[in-house]
Amino acid sequence: MIKISKKLLIFFLFFFSFLFTSCGNKGEIFKDGVTLEISKSLKEYLIYQNNLPTLHFDYPGVCAMIENEGSACFFVQNDQYKLSDKFSEHLSHIDPNNIITIKEELQKYDNGKAKFGSDSLVLDDKDENGNEQKYSVEKQIVTFDERGTRYSYQFRTFVSNSKRYYIYRYSSNIGISIEEPLMVIKGDKHNNLVLLALPYDTKYEVSSTTTKLSSLIDKDTYLDEHYQKFAYPAYLDGLNESEKIIKIKEWYTTYCHGYIENDKFYFSYLDALFRLDFGVNDAGNGRNQAGFKLTFID
Repeated sequence: MIKISKKLLIFFLFFFSFLFTSCGNKGEIFKDGVTLEISKSLKEYLIYQNNLPTLHFDYPGVCAMIENEGSACFFVQNDQYKLSDKFSEHLSHIDPNNIITIKEELQKYDNGKAKFGSDSLVLDDKDENGNEQKYSVEKQIVTFDERGTRYSYQFRTFVSNSKRYYIYRYSSNIGISIEEPLMVIKGDKHNNLVLLALPYDTKYEVSSTTTKLSSLIDKDTYLDEHYQKFAYPAYLDGLNESEKIIKIKEWYTTYCHGYIENDKFYFSYLDALFRLDFGVNDAGNGRNQAGFKLTFID
């Protein structure tokens, strides 16, 4: 049996990962930049089809692969320096208070230097905030717009020569997507759908990427009340129940015009009206977590 040294194995793993993330994927050129929108197949089943969210990435001539019927993209075969600048510019327009990091991992292959396309850039000893920097960082973040729509980003980032750079992760390209959490509503000929606004990093089970459309519109599975309940996000860990309720209400008030009427809390999202209730103890995948419930009103 042929033995491969650990260093050589790491090299091969990195080499093939680099090929996958940077060279092996064919993209489409977008002369006016990329605009993401709600997945095409969902639209005809949405109760409210106007006023749907979109997200524009302003990089004329960018090359990208479009996924999930228009709601996600991965950037491929671009000038990495220009893409990094455009990505930095894009993120700079997002309110820092509307950014939640959901996963962060040091890329220890980048020890002292970070792979950047065909180049290797020397890492600064400290980042722009004065934090020690030995490695690049692979991140997944969630952001919100002014209406409460969630967007996901994945990338690798580091500081070199006092400049922040953004580049593909070793396992995947830089990616952006519109999140599409859904509630299924009973209809006459088939089930209908409404998009949901969910605060912070609230987890959800029903979306265009986790569930087949045929299951959503033809089966009764997702009409179950369980799928209207959501466990408190980890972002609120350490707070007591009353404090969590206040934070959730504040979020819906800020982003979704939340208001109290007859001692009930209501909010609107993309023309749909919902009621927000608490006292839930059977939320989450295990149906054993505290959380809140959303009820579609109209």
